[in-house]
This record gives sequence, structure tokens and C-alpha cells, in this order.
Amino acid sequence: MNKEEIIKGKKTPLIPALVFCFLTIAVLATGIYIFVSQRIDLEDYSKKQLLNIADLKISQITAWRRERIFDAELICNNAPLINDVKSYSKNKADKKAYERINLYLKCLNTSSYYEAYLTDDKLDVLFSIKKKDRALSEKSKSFIREALKQKKYLISDIHRYAETKELHFDLAAPLLENDKIIGCVLLRINPNKYFFPAVQIWPVKSWSSEVFIVERQGNDIVFLNELKYKRNTDVKLNIYSADTNILAVKGLKGFEGAIEGTDYRGENVLGAIKKIPNSDWIIITKMDRAEIYSSIYRKAYVVILFVLIIILSSGWIILLSWKNHNELQYSKLLKAELQKKETEKHLQESELKFKMLFDSMSEGVALHEIIKNEKGVPIDYKIIDINHSYKDQTGILDENVKGVLATKLYNMNPPPYLELYAEVAKNGKPQEFETYYEPLDRYFKISVTSPGSDLFATIFTNISDRKKYEEEMKATNLKLEQSNKELEQFAYVASHDLQEPLRMVSSFTQLLSKKYKGQLSEEADSYINFAVNGASRMQILINDLLEYSRVTRKGKPLELTESSTAVNQAILNLKRKIEDGQVVVNYSDLPKVLADETQLTRLIQNLIDNAIKYKSDEIPQIDIKAEETDNEWKFSVSDNGIGIDMEYREKIFEIFERLHSISKYPGTGIGLSICKKIVERHGGKIWIENNKTKGVTFYFTLNKKGQNSEN
Repeated sequence: MNKEEIIKGKKTPLIPALVFCFLTIAVLATGIYIFVSQRIDLEDYSKKQLLNIADLKISQITAWRRERIFDAELICNNAPLINDVKSYSKNKADKKAYERINLYLKCLNTSSYYEAYLTDDKLDVLFSIKKKDRALSEKSKSFIREALKQKKYLISDIHRYAETKELHFDLAAPLLENDKIIGCVLLRINPNKYFFPAVQIWPVKSWSSEVFIVERQGNDIVFLNELKYKRNTDVKLNIYSADTNILAVKGLKGFEGAIEGTDYRGENVLGAIKKIPNSDWIIITKMDRAEIYSSIYRKAYVVILFVLIIILSSGWIILLSWKNHNELQYSKLLKAELQKKETEKHLQESELKFKMLFDSMSEGVALHEIIKNEKGVPIDYKIIDINHSYKDQTGILDENVKGVLATKLYNMNPPPYLELYAEVAKNGKPQEFETYYEPLDRYFKISVTSPGSDLFATIFTNISDRKKYEEEMKATNLKLEQSNKELEQFAYVASHDLQEPLRMVSSFTQLLSKKYKGQLSEEADSYINFAVNGASRMQILINDLLEYSRVTRKGKPLELTESSTAVNQAILNLKRKIEDGQVVVNYSDLPKVLADETQLTRLIQNLIDNAIKYKSDEIPQIDIKAEETDNEWKFSVSDNGIGIDMEYREKIFEIFERLHSISKYPGTGIGLSICKKIVERHGGKIWIENNKTKGVTFYFTLNKKGQNSEN
């Protein structure tokens, strides 16, 4: 064979080129898959975190609004204040009334309000406690007129005072006596001091996180609070609502949940959007995507560098092999033995380079061989080879690994994941999973492939730090749950411990009333009467709070209970009210249910009592029924009373929420809250619907299996 024949017989090394392409694609695909998987996991986790923080901020805002409503109700129902305003309006020389009114407004001014005004029914300012001497603006007067027109307290949106541009809320509380307007108290709240600071605090460490509240004004979106990256923006920064990629625009178009988009800076962010109940506001929690993905991008750069090294090295090896192939073919004419030696030399070099690449991987890599018994059943496996990162990932020294059976290495029989590894070695289908590897007390993410018959390779990464972080987040959530339980315990203890001093106050004020009634001035008798009535109302309120806290704390185990027995006991407890009001209570064929009999009695008693309280001109008629479904019993308590506006169907179950004044319908506003808590403890739900003709129907469900919720 001459030189021309050798050159003519040269062929491109097709198989090495194909192998190179396959390895390149496989490495790139694996890297992309791992990167995308981790990115999706990180994004899902971030979305959950943003939604949880949004819920936390909504609960804080709801609690703040509830406090303001409670203040307004106290003012509206303050009989002494109403009497003093009437007295002073008739006689401006009544110094005692003047001093009491002035003291009351000053007390309000020292809490969450920085300005307080008292007007008469004609909007003339009788008193004012304020930072600067200025009259009410026309906008404030219009707001007061609306509150007097509706005869109920109102809370305004955030706006600026026309003269000073100060940002504030207004709270108007009408003073009514027998539905007659006496005057109105106007309170001003500085949101930058008493509202926004709590809302804007981010509960975890972050440099780009932000919370902001927005609302629609015409075609624009207005940011209500001061923004992190733009100053002087509260109720000043407007964004046109046509750009649907902005989170605020998405929220005001009705979207709720976690989503990608841009913020007011035009930066790409991940945010959570939720509507704040009972308002037109939207709350948005967001983080820059750059911050969320910063950690994974750092890892990605390392992986990309590693992949480039593999690809370039593999290409160089293949190129070198192709070149050597030509040289060896030509050298075949000169010396056959030399060709053999040269071939062996180059193969050794190639193996060395591959070994260098193998050992340079940051992930741990191990090649294993399946061990079978005489019947061909896999019973063990041993490690054939490992890379340098194996020790860093597992903490096991190299000399303790190679050639050792897994049962001996991990002291487990059968060894870990033998069935899965044997399946991969048999069918060659790759597997990937995350696990806690008990022999090494570490968490790993493991990819398993099969390079040949009865062989499998594992590529693994120690993810213990990530798992530790996830456990820390779970612990944080558990702490939040414990905090809720401690708050409930506090309510119970506070209610219980207030009983004795309140009992003493009530007893002594009653003694004062009996002993000195008629001996002092009418004003003194009136004050004593106010004290006695206040102590009595406080006693009822504390008893109801104590009952509310006992639902979960003092609840008995759920047992098979005759619901008709609970109904009979509830009727017996309300016997006097039923007889006095000529109330008709109908029920029949009620089932046995898994329940706490005492709490079931209290639930039905409260619903019957509620129907009696809000009766119409007709003779009260109450019907109690039960209907069986697949997994629960559905009870209904119907009446022919005055009914309810369905706008308030959720509000009536909230603690201290009332739709009527105390003078018209006495009570504490806790009865239906107790009903809801009892039903939820039994694993059910409660709701209300208007009847077609008259009155309402309360529905509640009890789980057949007795699944309950103690939280």
C-alpha cells in the first residue's frame, strides 16, 4: 500500500463526531434542565412567600380599620357626650359641659388622631383640638354632611388637606339621640405616622422588596403610600392604566394572585396582588426578579463555564484523535509496531484528559456495578470509580469507597435505593429525585443513568443547606401559629382576670345608686347611672369574650350526640324569652351527629336568640331542619324576622361587628362570632341567606367523620 492509496482511503471519523455532538447536546440539555427546574422551584417558593406577606399585610390593615370602627362606635354611643353636647348647644355658659367635652376631645387627640373637631347639627364648629388654627374645609363639611345623612360613622379615603397638602384620613362619628342628629365628631389620622409604617415593613431580609397600596382614579392608578425608590409619591404618583404589564394595572383589572410583571420603575418583578376587603384598595407585594434569581444565576455561570470546558475539551480530544488517526494510517507503511505503541500512548493521554474532566466536576459522581445472586436477582452494588468531588459531597474518604459493597459501606441490608438503581441499570431509563440519605445524614439531589449493562452512574449534589432553609421557614410558620394560640390564651386570661375587679366596680356603683339616689343632684344620679350601666355592659362583654375563647380551649371531644337534645336544651335555656315573645319553634327528625353537645347547644341557642332579637311585627316563627349529604349534615335555622342586607353577610360573623346601635338592639356583637368558631371547630362552615318572603336562614354543616379544627 503506497502513500496515494492511504490518502485516497482517508475518511472523516463520523462516529467520534456523532459522539461529540451527542455529548454536547446531552450536557447542554442536562444543564438547562437543572437550571430551569431550580428556577421554577425558586419562583414557586417566592410566589408563595409574596402571597403570605400580602395576606399578613391585609390582616394588619383589617385590624387597623376595626380599631377605628370600634372608636367610632364608642363615640356614636357615648350617651354622656351626647348629653353634654346638647347642654352646651343650648347654653354656651355651661362650663361643666364645656370642660367635659374639651377633656374628651383632648383624650382622643392623644391616641391615633392628630386633630379632633366637634360640630353641631348645622356643621358649626363647637370645639377643636388641632395643630393649627384653621376652619373646616368645604370637603370636610361635605364629608360630615354625608355621615349625618347616613346616620352612621364614615371613614374617608386618603387625601390631602387643601391648604397645607397634609396627607390624612377623616373619621366622622355622628352623635344621635333617638335617631335625632345632635352633632358630629370629626377625627383626623396621619397615615404616614399611624398606618403606612406597619404596612411597609418587610418581614424577611431583602434589598428590593416593597409593599404598596394603589387605587383607581379615573383612567389613572394612584399610589397611596410613599414608594421605596421614588420620594414624595404618596397620593401624587399616577400611572396611566393602559400599560397592562404593570402589576398595579393587573390588580385594578381584577387579577388576584402571584404574577410576573413590571413595577412603577419599569423593572421586571415578581409580585403578589390582592384586594383589600371592604375597600377599593389593592395591595401589592413585590421583589425584583434580579434579586430572586441572583443566587441561581451565580450557580448558572459556574455550570456554563464547566459545560464550555467539557465541550471544548471533548472537541479537542476528537480533533486530536482524528489527526492521530491519519498519522497512524500513514505510519503503517513504515513500522507496524511503532503504530501500536503510538496508539497506546495516545489512548493513555486521552484517558488522562477524560479523568481530569471527570474529577473537575463540582457535583459528586460515582460509577456502580450491580451485584446479583445465582438466580440473577440484584442483591447489592459496589462503587467502581468516583471523582474528587465525591468526598466533598459525602464526607467519605476515597480509600473507603472503591470496590466496597454498599451493604458494608452504608451498614444497611438491602443497601439504599437498590430496587431503583437496578431498574435503571436494566432498562437504561434515567431517574432523578431528592432524598434524605440516612447513612450520611444529608440531603441529596441525585440523577441516575446507566452507562452499560448492570452498571449505573449517580450524579449528586448536597442540598442540605437548602433543606435547612426550608425547615427554618416551616419553623417560622409554626412560630406564627403558636403566636396565634398565645393571643387566644391572652384573651382568655384577660377576660377571666377582669371578672373580679369589674364585679367590685359593679357592686360598689350599685351600692352608691341605692344609698345616695335622690340625695345628690340629678347630674350626680345621672353619672352614677352611667357607671352602673357601663359596668353591666362590660360584664356582659367580658363573659362573651370568655365564652369565645373557651370554644377551642375548653372544647370537649366530639361524640355521637342527639341534635334534638341540644335543641331542647337551647329552648329550655331561652324559655322566658320564648314565652314572653310568643315565639314558635318547630323541629323534627333531627339526626345524631359527632359533636361537642355543650357547644352544639350554645350554637343553636345563639341562632334562636338572634332570630328572637331581630323579629318583625309578626309572631316569631323559627324552623330548624337537617339535610344529609355525602360527607356532612346540613342544618338550617329559618325565621320570619326583619332580614338582612346581603352586603353584610360576612361582616355579621366578625367579632364586635354590629349593624344596629346598642340602644335599638342590645348585645355585644360576639354571639354569631361564637357560632362561627364552634362550627369551624367541628370542621364545618356557616353562612346566611335571605328567605324568598321574609326573614333569613342560617345554614351550618357538621362533618360526619368528626374532622375538627382546633386552630
